[in-house]
Amino acid sequence: MKAYESQQVRIGQVLDSILSRLPSTPAVAEIPPAVVVSPPAMSPAREPQIPPPPRFSGDPQACRGFVTQCQIQFEFQPSQFSCERAKVCFVMSRLEGKPLEWATPLWESQSPLTFDVKEFLRMFRTIFDAYK
Repeated sequence: MKAYESQQVRIGQVLDSILSRLPSTPAVAEIPPAVVVSPPAMSPAREPQIPPPPRFSGDPQACRGFVTQCQIQFEFQPSQFSCERAKVCFVMSRLEGKPLEWATPLWESQSPLTFDVKEFLRMFRTIFDAYK
């Protein structure tokens, strides 16, 4: 214990010696911390609530309107569709009958059409739209 106390005294003497050799500096004025002003928080724009289009069963006269309603969903509810495949999935979820029979094998085989909604809808309209 005596050795420890002796070592502490010696460290204190060395520190005093070092401090006495330093030039004296004027006291530094305390600078108040910078005030950070955040811009007003922008609330994200609310997406309108748009009901999904009715199911499409293959009526050629209704195809164009169905596709337009799906595109409205994609444009005005973008947070619902994280990728192209999610858009194709949405379209397929609104199909029944012949259109669903056409789309199902594409989905199951992971056809490139199921990864590109524009191409999927182009092919879809080629087959089911009366106004191609």
